[in-house]
Amino acid sequence: MKRINLVLEPGRGDRPIGCEKRRNVCELIECKHLIDECVAFPQVQSRSKNRIASILKVRAEDEDGGECGLVNYALTGDGVDSNPSRPAFSIHPTAGEVYMLKPLDRDPPEGQAKWKLRVMATDGEHNATTAVHVNLKDVNDNAPFFPETSVGTTLPENSPQGSSVALVVAQDNDDPGEGNNARLVYSLEKNVIDEASGKPIFSVDSNTGLVTTALCCLDREKTPKYTLQLVATDGGGLKGTGTVVVRVGDVNDVAPKFTQAAYQIAVGETDDTDRVLATLPIVDPDLTNKLAFRVVSGSGRGWEAFTVRAGKVSSSSTSDGGGKDGGGDPGGEVRATLPLDYENRDHRREFRFKVEVTDQVSSSVLVVYEEDQPGEGIKELIEVSDGLTEADDRQGEAGWGDRSRVDSAWVSLRVTDINDNPPVFTYAQNAQPLHAQTAHPPATVTDPARAHLTLSEDTPTPAHLVTFTAHDIDKNGGSTIRYAVDPASDPSGRFSVGGEGEVRVVRPLDRETARAHTVLVWALDDGDPPNTATATLHVTVTDVNDNPPFLKSPRQVTVVENSEGVSEVCRVTFGDPDDWGQGHGPPFTVELDARAPEHVRRLVSVTLDPAGDEGRGVGVVRTLGGLDREERGGEVLVPLVVGDAGRPPLSTTLTLTIVVADLNDNPMYPANKLVTAVILK
Repeated sequence: MKRINLVLEPGRGDRPIGCEKRRNVCELIECKHLIDECVAFPQVQSRSKNRIASILKVRAEDEDGGECGLVNYALTGDGVDSNPSRPAFSIHPTAGEVYMLKPLDRDPPEGQAKWKLRVMATDGEHNATTAVHVNLKDVNDNAPFFPETSVGTTLPENSPQGSSVALVVAQDNDDPGEGNNARLVYSLEKNVIDEASGKPIFSVDSNTGLVTTALCCLDREKTPKYTLQLVATDGGGLKGTGTVVVRVGDVNDVAPKFTQAAYQIAVGETDDTDRVLATLPIVDPDLTNKLAFRVVSGSGRGWEAFTVRAGKVSSSSTSDGGGKDGGGDPGGEVRATLPLDYENRDHRREFRFKVEVTDQVSSSVLVVYEEDQPGEGIKELIEVSDGLTEADDRQGEAGWGDRSRVDSAWVSLRVTDINDNPPVFTYAQNAQPLHAQTAHPPATVTDPARAHLTLSEDTPTPAHLVTFTAHDIDKNGGSTIRYAVDPASDPSGRFSVGGEGEVRVVRPLDRETARAHTVLVWALDDGDPPNTATATLHVTVTDVNDNPPFLKSPRQVTVVENSEGVSEVCRVTFGDPDDWGQGHGPPFTVELDARAPEHVRRLVSVTLDPAGDEGRGVGVVRTLGGLDREERGGEVLVPLVVGDAGRPPLSTTLTLTIVVADLNDNPMYPANKLVTAVILK
């Protein structure tokens, strides 16, 4: 059985490092194969050499060491099969030379440290294979880098020297086993210098990247944030930089202070005990605190009438009253425990009391800091107190023992007048009887906002009826009062009111139009908007006999012509709009007007039936003979003189129309009529 050996030799002009040459024999008949391994040549894989390089030669021998006949070689494996169009390695098909076709990279993320190839030889009858592992030797071509370009952290203020700030570790993709290529040394390139000592505030462990404080006691109220630049340097001098943002966490180490030792406050009177009368600003640079306020018991006049609670001073809040809840700086909200009334003489005096503030009530919440700038990626959870957003409602409880953490101020509060009281009617006086014929004299007024008068409809105008007097306790009783009539209560404009509240009738009254009037009189103060009060004047209008009777029915009757003898045509009834209860109506009187035409007096008679229409009296109209329609044009107008029972009585002349119906009582006679026609062509 013939055997063939594959022998690995260095490439031309190159000497392999650590190449083990073992003639492992492949039994071609049984197709069993062993592997020759050879470490490749690092100098030929350098990425600076952009040329084809021979790294290895494969030669075939028979089992006796003799040369084989014509042998063909083929190459497969990493860099060959994965990219056939642009392979990293190739082999000469007959000479067995293995070539590196392009620079190779061993470092992550794209590089590969070991390349596994397989060489196949064949003489057409027998085959043999061997494995070739190409191990790339590292060069220091990668700079260190920080996985996170910016790291945020928080350190409580007043932390001792040597406190850990952050462990920041860089990476280097070079081979850590190849010299110092990946050995990193850390340093602070941009540190912060303490102004007092001239020493750096932070330090970093050169081997681990642990950043610590080099000095004691950072002060958040002085510097709330530090920005450091950390550098990592490898053994070849390549550098990478990263940013460390150190936020100083707050510790409640500063006592709150009122911005003033005394506050002068003027507030309008109010019934709202939940209204914020004023906000007392507080200066406290700490974040992790909770403010508590109280009014000092017995400290001054009116102390028991007020409370102070924690709140915020918004942009619209001032210490002179009118504060509103909202965002802003911390402060104490002053509220009253009872309504403040300027009209109460005791409230007109200035209130003066002492208030205190402390920050010795604490609790913890989580606060998320937003990103300083887009893309920085700094977002930390910091544990701080919420004392600037929640009020401590407890007055005089625990938290006041440490007087070094308590500040005080005096509050002088003055209540000012506002237009919160409407006018009040205090007096109403009727005028003297207006007229000798007034049916009912004015009644005595008992309600200062109400009066009732009875007036005759013939009351002369203008006439003073009543005076309503109003008073307003605002402005110490000095408000100006003006008066007006509610136009809806007097649509006809019959009444007016003067500057002193005197009500007059200025247009004649008419009982037949309105038997009563309810006039509303307004009293308005000089506020903006004004407050109002309303007085009511009821006027009952009595009757005078100022309307004559009128004809009710019928107003027109029909009679057939040529009726012979005396016949009753109709019975006429009458009405009167005046007050019948006062005798200004029936019983009525009626007669034919003495001035009636002669033919009417000849043809018609009119008499009174006093019992007719239930005793009101009716007029009985009769014809005295036949009526000729053609003679009188078809109708007869009968004038009636009608009177009422008033004292003196009123009478008037009314007209009854008698329509004469036609009979066919006239013969025909010849007649002609000329008609002219015009024909248009």
